[in-house]
Amino acid sequence: PSLRVVLQAGGKTAMEVKLGEKASQVYLAKGGEQAVYRVAASVLKDLDLQLQEVVQGAAADAAQTGQ
Repeated sequence: PSLRVVLQAGGKTAMEVKLGEKASQVYLAKGGEQAVYRVAASVLKDLDLQLQEVVQGAAADAAQTGQ
């Protein structure tokens, strides 16, 4: 996968999604499931996030200071 998104709540993983691109097609796999889904290419483009946009707490402080 070219992108892995992990959503956490209360220190536990609530959901994991993996996205990848092959032959101009975008595929999504949800953690814990065997199925792989073909999704619109815009899904991957819309998730073009920067680290500073998604980290929280101590990780955010380290990202801002470059540590």
